[in-house]
Amino acid sequence: MNSIKLTIVTVSYNAVNTIEQTISSVVNQSYPNIEYIIIDGGSTDGTVDIIKKYKDKIAYWISEPDGGIYDAMNKGVSASTGDYVYFLGADDALLNMGTIENVISEINQSHADIYSYGVYLVRSCDNKQRYVGNEYAHKCAFPLRMVPHQGMFVKTILAKNIGFDIKYRIAADHKFFLCCKLKGDIKIIYSDKAVAFFSQDGMSGQQVLKNQQEVKSIFKELSLEYPVNNSNFLVTLCKNFLCRLGLYSFITNVCDEFGWQIHKCNNDKCRWCGRT
Repeated sequence: MNSIKLTIVTVSYNAVNTIEQTISSVVNQSYPNIEYIIIDGGSTDGTVDIIKKYKDKIAYWISEPDGGIYDAMNKGVSASTGDYVYFLGADDALLNMGTIENVISEINQSHADIYSYGVYLVRSCDNKQRYVGNEYAHKCAFPLRMVPHQGMFVKTILAKNIGFDIKYRIAADHKFFLCCKLKGDIKIIYSDKAVAFFSQDGMSGQQVLKNQQEVKSIFKELSLEYPVNNSNFLVTLCKNFLCRLGLYSFITNVCDEFGWQIHKCNNDKCRWCGRT
């Protein structure tokens, strides 16, 4: 099982308050054949000092200005030598120490091109989490919503061949996923298991609106029909209106409150559990 090499890439910029939790969740994995890469965008807040603290457990890291998150992700892909590549944000964390071992076990069974898992969205205001899955991708050939990127494991050769389009600032991962589906011969396996904790911090209504605008542009660029008929037009109008008022995230949280539960994990370092 250890013959499969997984590259994990973390992209960071001024993440001094969160990146050690991310790094700890990776370097303490029970699966041994992991290549860990960190691409930092020239942080000035002490992030680099934390990276250096773990340099003996990091295969490759660099700190230099970049053209945004997707430019940094492309750098990570270029440096990857694993069979599969996985991206974990500098404010996110793997679920537990056995997460990667379990993923590799499933990869060994089918050797698909892409594995899509669920994640837990975590908010720091009250340390609660909510499961986010990928079930919508089963129902639509070219979904409007991106499957959780923090739950996606991709063959490295595929990531290198397609890459991330840096003209999109928010939805380049969505374009990557749609391009994979357009190829037709890409085998994707979906699982409802969760593999990571994804921080909600920094998400806003304006980002939701910008993402929607970029996705529309991507569908047009790829000559895909934007599936307006598959969504409620009035709901979309209301969502856009609330985003412009800056109220979308607040109202969404209120409506979805029943889905949130107190965050719990066994990771060595976790800011949500108070273990720093």
